[in-house]
Amino acid sequence: MFKLEIIRNTPLGKKDDEDSSVSEAIFSTYLEYKTDILLHWDDLTLCLSRRGDISEIYDDIIDMLNQLEYKTKSFFMAFLSSTFTTHWDFKVIDTDLMMVSAKWVDVVYFDKKKTNIKNSSMLISISDFTEQWKKILRTIKKDLLFLGYDNTLDGFIFLDNLQ
Repeated sequence: MFKLEIIRNTPLGKKDDEDSSVSEAIFSTYLEYKTDILLHWDDLTLCLSRRGDISEIYDDIIDMLNQLEYKTKSFFMAFLSSTFTTHWDFKVIDTDLMMVSAKWVDVVYFDKKKTNIKNSSMLISISDFTEQWKKILRTIKKDLLFLGYDNTLDGFIFLDNLQ
């Protein structure tokens, strides 16, 4: 099972007029590095923060979602964030099914222990997987717009087209 779960609201900061990209704006928008999203991967639960993790891997998330939308048959993504380092290999099997093989380098679990874990693979529905990421991105888009950010930020076009 793959699932992203928002577990708490994070206090909002204020717009930084120096921000030029969505990644920078996400970092400015959220004040705390505390866990506010859980990433469930099979029987693992990883801790993510919007300020630390999502701001760091935003461009990778968008690239990954674009690859799936463009129906790329095989690709990989490497994520390096505050709480996890991993390499995911994607192999599309049919129109709505893919195999994702994860090579985990370092992870912070929900109980805050940092450790190495085993590699694992999962069959995942493409539509479910993309929807899990899009629900996180919709929340971020709402918060960015609330603070006065707009589509002049580099990388905002994906959020503009998000429904």
